[in-house]
Amino acid sequence: MRRPLHSCTPCLHYSSPRVLFSVRTITTTATRPYMTGPPAKHPNRVPLQDITPTHISSYWDTQAPNRAQLNYADKIFAVTRHSPIKKWSASKFRTAPDSFEPEVAFLGRSNVGKSSLLNRVMGQEMCWTSSKPGRTREMNAYGIGGTKGEESKVVVLDMPGYGRGGRAEWGVEILKYLRGRKQLRRVFVLVDSTHGLKPTDIDLLHLFREHAIPHQVVLSKVDRFLSRKPSHLRHGLPTAGLSLLQEMLQYLKSIVQPTGHGEGPGALGEILTCCADKHPVLGISELRWAILAAAGYEGSIEVKTDTKRAMIPAAKLATKLAKKPAAKAGVKPGVKPGVKKGLKKGAKPGAKPGAKPGAKPGAKSGAKPGAKPGAKPGAKSSKKRPDAKSGTKPTAKPAASAAGPS
Repeated sequence: MRRPLHSCTPCLHYSSPRVLFSVRTITTTATRPYMTGPPAKHPNRVPLQDITPTHISSYWDTQAPNRAQLNYADKIFAVTRHSPIKKWSASKFRTAPDSFEPEVAFLGRSNVGKSSLLNRVMGQEMCWTSSKPGRTREMNAYGIGGTKGEESKVVVLDMPGYGRGGRAEWGVEILKYLRGRKQLRRVFVLVDSTHGLKPTDIDLLHLFREHAIPHQVVLSKVDRFLSRKPSHLRHGLPTAGLSLLQEMLQYLKSIVQPTGHGEGPGALGEILTCCADKHPVLGISELRWAILAAAGYEGSIEVKTDTKRAMIPAAKLATKLAKKPAAKAGVKPGVKPGVKKGLKKGAKPGAKPGAKPGAKPGAKSGAKPGAKPGAKPGAKSSKKRPDAKSGTKPTAKPAASAAGPS
């Protein structure tokens, strides 16, 4: 008697495919719904592959980077044996070593996420991170884009934070560095996007304008601003959150660049946003390009595109061939135009066939060297001898005998 087919109790209540067990065969009676057809599109979300720098950042004095420039910045910040490396650490400005490499500094309130963001930018865990504020107590410098035996392209500094957990002596040494460091190109001021600008941030921006220190504002933790649950952003960015983000960037524009106060130069005319999480990746490539631009690599970088590597099209090749002069009929390939047939090797063009190479045109064969052209062969030259005295006439030749033949 055959044993009947049966199924266990967990399979009856589980939403996955129901599997029926028998002694001989195993059959599946259902399929998973998410494995059939393309994934559903969210109407109120922008896919991550369609996000551009202008969606999450604001540019009004500068141009947004294109895809080729972002790829080049990612290539410079790629992790190698010589990049990134720790250059030095200093608790006081007078102990910082001198160098000729351009430097950029990251500054912000305590627990704003400087160290976590720098680890994400450099692609490696270089900075010590902690959930407690005030853990970064020294100025730490890291070299980016270096090769074997060469200097780094840019040096990135992780500065101690101010505010909660900070110390007054840290601020004194940081201000000495910002005012006296010749290699400093720009200061990136990190602001928490969920809290906005606080009075300490506004006072710091006023201090930068007063001392004419070049700076730029960067909003961190933008994923928490766009959604309460950042894990939901894997399916796309909500359009409502993007519109609110653009409104906040427009409001911050008048604060970072005040007009009519006469305080000094304001911040750079762009505000970047980013997040340190890996999913999703927002604003990391744009921040890398801003670091390279601050170091002076924006104008000298030549990004290679696929169009330059492409072969010459057939139409362009045909126009080039049409511009070349056509060869005359009957001329053998490799023969120069104007050269007569039968000339010896080395003869000048226009010489008669059979003439020796190096002979002057019109000279008869057998003529002595120095004779005038047209003289009979064997005739003596009429030139004076070098030993003849001046004023003496040459002696006449003896007259020939008039006697005829016998």
